[in-house]
Amino acid sequence: MQKRADYNKSISSSISALNQYIYTSDYAILRLEHGLTPTQAKEYEKIFNEIMNNN
Repeated sequence: MQKRADYNKSISSSISALNQYIYTSDYAILRLEHGLTPTQAKEYEKIFNEIMNNN
């Protein structure tokens, strides 16, 4: 998963229209559009981590 996340980050950082918040776990990648505020993205990250830690 980490290689895929790194690849997504490299693409999104080189093309501003594709810029995203990217969060990873051992089993999944959460990609959020960069139109969210940092606070909103953190809320998604928190819920994502809660869900992934319960599996």
